[in-house]
Amino acid sequence: MFTGNVTGSAKADAYLWAAKHFLDSKLADATYLGYYIDKWWSQSTQASQVSFENLAVNHDWIIKNRGFVFDLSPWNDEAPNDDPQQPIGTDCNTLITLLQKSYQQHNGTKFSTVSGFVPWLFKYVNEKHGGVPSEWRMTHIMSAFNVVIDADACCVDYFANAAFFSHYSSTQGDKRFIQNPLPSREQLIQQRFLNDLNIVSQKTYSLYYAGDYDSAAWFANKFKNLWDDPKRGSVPIAWAINPNLYNRFPLLHPYLYQTRTANDFFVSGDSGSGYLNPTQLFEPRKFSSLPRADDLWIERNRFFYNKFNIKHTGFVINGEAGMLTNVSDLMYTKFSPLGFTRQQGYTTLGETALIPGTRVPSFTETDLSDKDEVQQILSYYKPNDVRFVVFRGILRSASNYADIAEKVQQIQPNITFVDPYTFALLARIHLSGDASNNDDLVSYVDDNLPRLVSKGDIITVNFSIRNEGWNTLNNLHLKLIFACDIEYIFSWSTEIKHGDVGTSSYQFQVECDQPGEYKVKYQLFRGNTSFEEFGNVPWTSLVQVL
Repeated sequence: MFTGNVTGSAKADAYLWAAKHFLDSKLADATYLGYYIDKWWSQSTQASQVSFENLAVNHDWIIKNRGFVFDLSPWNDEAPNDDPQQPIGTDCNTLITLLQKSYQQHNGTKFSTVSGFVPWLFKYVNEKHGGVPSEWRMTHIMSAFNVVIDADACCVDYFANAAFFSHYSSTQGDKRFIQNPLPSREQLIQQRFLNDLNIVSQKTYSLYYAGDYDSAAWFANKFKNLWDDPKRGSVPIAWAINPNLYNRFPLLHPYLYQTRTANDFFVSGDSGSGYLNPTQLFEPRKFSSLPRADDLWIERNRFFYNKFNIKHTGFVINGEAGMLTNVSDLMYTKFSPLGFTRQQGYTTLGETALIPGTRVPSFTETDLSDKDEVQQILSYYKPNDVRFVVFRGILRSASNYADIAEKVQQIQPNITFVDPYTFALLARIHLSGDASNNDDLVSYVDDNLPRLVSKGDIITVNFSIRNEGWNTLNNLHLKLIFACDIEYIFSWSTEIKHGDVGTSSYQFQVECDQPGEYKVKYQLFRGNTSFEEFGNVPWTSLVQVL
């Protein structure tokens, strides 16, 4: 049926036919893409040694959602090894055509997710193009079309029954996953990280970033055994789990949040709610020339960060897309108020810096060595000074992190290991000299707003808010934007001290007379100043008017 008469490649012709008949017609949902090796795998000399790496079982998630699967090289400077006679660049051009059609299907109104990865064990990787450069090339291209990666990378990528597991989230409803409270000023003084004058103690503050969980397959296959470790809780750890993995594998999240210790905190992995290159969201977007998508990225992350009570982005990676920029940094301040950690070498700012014009700190990661991690960490000690260093580990156990920390502190007790939010709060004070930067921080932990209403309904609603900041909250008001974008303003008279949850109850009548689905938004205000201006992401949800 396919002879290569269109593109010079039978393989590419088949994909273009499939894109026309399934993506253009919307028979396939372009929100769900799969990048998995095709039947050519069976010809590989390695196939019999790694039979599970055909990843056929991973397709069930894509099939459940009527998605679209492909296997095309991201490189345009050589023919792929599975189709060596095709005109150079045909695979890559076909990939870009598929991504254009995926974008057009929903007119750029949402992100698509591609589950899978460059099949580097078998294809597209050679002496000219290594594994990591191929990953970066793939990400560079995908990001230009509003596609995030659920990175089923070799060789812990075998993942069956995601279609079945994903149904568990429906039993959780609109559940919010709430982390440990942020530390108070008094706690940091007691730990001798801060003095009464709000001067940060001269130490090297070290943060363990425990990744890489940007793949549902890696998360499902590896995480629980590493979590169920006897030494977990003995040293602070930032567990870096991309929150969007909940869509495909929601089973672990309730368990993790229920069994966390006081030293277990959650941040996102790369680069937030999905792996992409942030600068590719801004024009000019190489490979696509599409309009900017930063507002869409902010909205997506606000939803996931609110749901999982995340306030720090653990690893912002830009790969082949080049240096991070001021506009990409500012984008992260809109949903990651307690900072973000960049890929090393991708900023003109210092190792630790506030994003200009904000109270949001940024950091630079250092990959933990596989040889002598103790000496590596000791080499970052800065005597008689304050330093903040992020050490990134991959698939390491809590025991491994704890053993390293113990050996480091035996040699140099002024290197201290802290959680990501202590890390960020100390950095904010140290860099700004203003402790009030840590005031007015909140988490919107619960409400009972209905999801279905009719005009005239009398609604009684409870809002629960935790004070994460260092000041006591009082004399505020809460602004609710409900169906038909009608605004309701309530006086918030409940006093909330640091770490406490305050709940207030209100009543209002639904005034909207236009059936349909509407966005709901609420947040605290002090006078005319919204708490969003202090770095708190407003809570958003949906309501249906019957």
